[in-house]
Amino acid sequence: LVAKADIEPDWHLYDVDIPENGPNPTILSLDELKGATKIGGFKPINSELHKEFDKQFNMVIGYYEDQATFVQRFKVTDKNSFSLKGDVRAQACNDETCTPPLPIDFEFAAKDLPKTLKVDSNAADQNTTTANTDNAEPGETTAQVEPDSPDVSETTKTKGCHLSTS
Repeated sequence: LVAKADIEPDWHLYDVDIPENGPNPTILSLDELKGATKIGGFKPINSELHKEFDKQFNMVIGYYEDQATFVQRFKVTDKNSFSLKGDVRAQACNDETCTPPLPIDFEFAAKDLPKTLKVDSNAADQNTTTANTDNAEPGETTAQVEPDSPDVSETTKTKGCHLSTS
């Protein structure tokens, strides 16, 4: 799952790892996960993290400017029953105000998986999957749901930030 944020000038979006009593972090919530398991956590990729002391919260806080991309990897174990539903929430702020962390809902089903994705016949026992990928780490495989239809890619525009999932 890929969440991309285009952040307006003079605005910023908070990191996924924010200390307690700080602003709202960027988070992923899963309402349903069938036919797959999570691999690792929801994390930023190819995004420049800025960290500085925030007087309002009295702590060092990480944030992104211009753009940010977050990813959650999944291992597909049953292609036919695959279902992924949830939301991504992110808070955008400038020097004067913040937006509420509104949910950007997403829903993906088996029909949205890449046709090249193949689940190992022993996946139920071994929990393994194979797929054609360019960015997989050694010993791991990934599959990105391609936005083939309007139902596959969700987009929300709020003041300060444009966030989409695919």
